[in-house]
Amino acid sequence: MPELIDPRDLTTLKAMVISYRMEAAALLSLLARKGWLSKSEGQELMQELKQHPPQKPRITTRHKLECRTFFSGGGLEGEGLVNDLSKTGCKIQCQTVPEAGAGLKVDLFLPDYPRPLKIERGVVRWIKGDTFGVEFVDVQASQRERLRVFLGTQGSAKA
Repeated sequence: MPELIDPRDLTTLKAMVISYRMEAAALLSLLARKGWLSKSEGQELMQELKQHPPQKPRITTRHKLECRTFFSGGGLEGEGLVNDLSKTGCKIQCQTVPEAGAGLKVDLFLPDYPRPLKIERGVVRWIKGDTFGVEFVDVQASQRERLRVFLGTQGSAKA
């Protein structure tokens, strides 16, 4: 490990997890075996990484919009407002915030059609106050196509 990198720095660890495509636990275990971290430092950092998981770099364009959403999963139900939307996920503001890593079913009430766009499975990737980000993991082909067409008409309202 280069001298300039401090493996105890959470930001550095998140970058390493993403760049080396490694699970956080495996990376911390490797750093401990090499003597760069003590066991207690590794456990402490693992807790921090669980609470604040690293975010993947954005690979799709976000589109600003406001639409209602309902979501459910893990015994939790809620409704909120979508602030931005992309092919791969959305940002939701609400009073009922799920935990990071939670799996959700999401219904998006887009302005183009009276029926909701249904996301069979999304995963909460980050939380900030009353807002959280959902990555779309399982979307039926027809719903994915509807989302693609809708976002194509939103080209001038990019975030």
